[in-house]
Amino acid sequence: MITMHKVVKFLIENGPGRTTKELAEAIFVDPGYQKRVNQDCEMMCKSGEVERRGSGCLADPHRYYPKTR
Repeated sequence: MITMHKVVKFLIENGPGRTTKELAEAIFVDPGYQKRVNQDCEMMCKSGEVERRGSGCLADPHRYYPKTR
């Protein structure tokens, strides 16, 4: 079964540097799902699966990248 977690991780691995808004648009076509995607991104950051860059402001939004070893 494909989970949201797997879809988000796949998109980050195959298109690094996306914001949660861009990820939400890629999955749902609607950026209104950004909060849902953000939860998965936060969980993956905490578990060490992906890394987050950027300060989180409008000029420098958080962007997600595969974790480098």
